[in-house]
This record gives sequence, structure tokens and C-alpha cells, in this order.
Amino acid sequence: MPSSEEWTDPAHVARYRQRAASEDRPVTSDEALLEHVPAQARRVLDLGTGDGRLLALVLDGQPHRSGVGIDFSDLMLAAARQRFAGMQHVELVQHDLQEPLPQLGTFDAVVSSLAIHHLEHERKRSLYAEAFELLAPGGLFANFEHVASPSQRLHVEFFAAIDEPLECEDPSDRLLDVETQLRWLREIGFEDVDCHWKWRELALFAGVRPPRGAARAHGRAQIAIRIAQETDWSSIWPFFNEIVAAGETIGYSRELHCEEARELWLGGPPGRTCVALGAAGEVLGSARMHPNRGGQGGHIASATFMVDPAHQGRGIGRALVLDALDWAARAGFRGMQFNAVVATNTAAIALYESLGFEIVGTVPGGFRHPVHGFVGLHVMYRPIEQ
Repeated sequence: MPSSEEWTDPAHVARYRQRAASEDRPVTSDEALLEHVPAQARRVLDLGTGDGRLLALVLDGQPHRSGVGIDFSDLMLAAARQRFAGMQHVELVQHDLQEPLPQLGTFDAVVSSLAIHHLEHERKRSLYAEAFELLAPGGLFANFEHVASPSQRLHVEFFAAIDEPLECEDPSDRLLDVETQLRWLREIGFEDVDCHWKWRELALFAGVRPPRGAARAHGRAQIAIRIAQETDWSSIWPFFNEIVAAGETIGYSRELHCEEARELWLGGPPGRTCVALGAAGEVLGSARMHPNRGGQGGHIASATFMVDPAHQGRGIGRALVLDALDWAARAGFRGMQFNAVVATNTAAIALYESLGFEIVGTVPGGFRHPVHGFVGLHVMYRPIEQ
């Protein structure tokens, strides 16, 4: 029956009225979050656990679960230790979320409540990426958060609604709208991203790491990675040249000619060059990976990545780095080292740190930046499990 005629059907109208009358039960943010935690989840991480309230809710009545809560506040952690006294399945870790997450293992769910909004926006995004990497395939990330109103009038109304004077607004708040954070989650690679509960400036949003073997979505495009061919150079060179000529992130000569660049980038074994492709087969980025050095240092890999500036923010760089790590592991390398990460290239540093790399040294003034002058050059490293 066409939809325009359904409302002339007495049975359809009766079903709708009955359903509408039964859908008046308010759902709290806690209930909404707990609904989405996988029933089989065994290990849960709470970011900014505070006194442990949310972690306790997630663990309540679930004897098969264990939890890790992290927070930087001595006072909050003292309260959490009191709450979880005698519970061997709960671990509390002191850590400031402004810093990259420590190595904590793999989790089936990562949750947070009213904590991440205190971070600068760039750190929020990198933290979401770090959470993604900590999750097992199919794992949930859920964040109950204080978010930005779309207007100052609604912001004022929110404080009136919670009976709080606007002048008492927390100066440490760094509020951001829901839409931007949902987009970030999708770009990082989360699936089923949605805002599941919202009241004024309070919102619960979540995403799921794709199950093992599933294609990872980056924004709206599926990214495929394959070995580069000679015929790809005509697609690589325009953005390669743009990035190198800018002189802000790569140490190659800004006057590098096309043929010199081709020989450098498409060199053969023992190195490997790959390209990231969009849904239509277009080249979105490229990576060159190889042993960091020969001889006694040949067991450490290195790599350089370039993403077309027109396609940044779609998870292409992350896909290329993950592919390089997978290649290095299959080739038997014991670690990967980046020798020259420009200190002002904060987006790349955040990406690498979210994937387990650490800054192990810095050459002060090692890079001549066209805008910032002499800036630091980081050496970043990450071991590779065999």
C-alpha cells in the first residue's frame, strides 16, 4: 500500500497511536550508554574516570568484566580507590589525558563521561584516534560529553536550565559541537557513529571499531592500498611537488625536479612504494618504506608519507601508516623509526603517537621552516611485535 494511503487504514492508525502512547519513557544518558556496551565486553577503559562512577555502572552486575580507569587528579583517584576497595578486577592509573595514552593493552569498550571537553580540540581528535587503536575489532567507544551550543542564546539558556550562573562557567571548558566530533570519529575509521542522547549541551555519542576483516570507512570514501606502479607517478607528482615545494613538513630539496623525485620515490627493493586509492581509483596519497639503514641497523624500518592536501582529514595518512607497519611486521623488522618529523607538524605527530610511536630524541633547530625559522626535528620510534 502506498505510504500516502497508509493513514486511511484503521489498523495502521491504531498501531501508530498505541506505539506513540507507549514511547513516553524518558531514557537517561547512563541508560543510553549502557545499552550500547556490548554484552560480551570483558575489558573496559574509562577515560577521565573521576571517582569511578561511570566505570562502576559499566561493571555492575557483570562479573565477567574488568575495568581500567585513568585520571590525573589525586583527589578523584582517592575517591575511586575507596569506591573500588577490594575489587581485584579494577585497575586505577594516574595519567593526564593531555598526554598520549600509555600502553594499556586492548579493550572491548572505551568510555568517558564529562572529561574530554576540557582538552584542546586538536588533542580531543588525537585522543579519539588513540581510543580507536586500543579497541578490539567490534569494540565500542562512547563519550558522554559537555558540548557547544550552536548559539550564545542557547548557551545562556543551558546554564539557566541547570540553575547555574553563567559567571560560574568552568574556565577550563573547551566546548565543541557534536557534528564536528561525529565527523572526526568517522574519519578515524569508526562505524555506526551517532549521537544517541542529547539534552541541550549534554550529549552521548559513540562509534564502533569495524569487526576484523571489514573494510574501514574513512569519511565517505573507502580507501584501498596497493603497490605503486610507474604509471601512478603522473598522479603522485602534483601533490608530491606541492608538499615538497612548500618546505614545511618534508626535508627534501624544494627545487627537486620531477625525474629526480620519481627515481627517489619509486625506487625498487629492498624498499616499497604504495598508493592510497579512493572509490573511483584516484590516487589520494602515497608512502615510501624501506630499511632505515643497512648492515647492523637493517632490522629497523622507516617510511615517508604524503597525502594530497586536497584530501586531508579523511584518514588517508592513518591508512598508509598502518599499511607500512603491516608491511614491516611481515618483512620481519623489529621496529619502525621516523628520522625527521618536523616539530611544527603537529597533526603528523599526533597521528604517529596515536599508533604507538614515541619521540625518542629531538635535534634542536634541525629543520629550516619557511615561516617559523629553525624548529626542532624529532626522531620517533615504535617497536614491532613479531
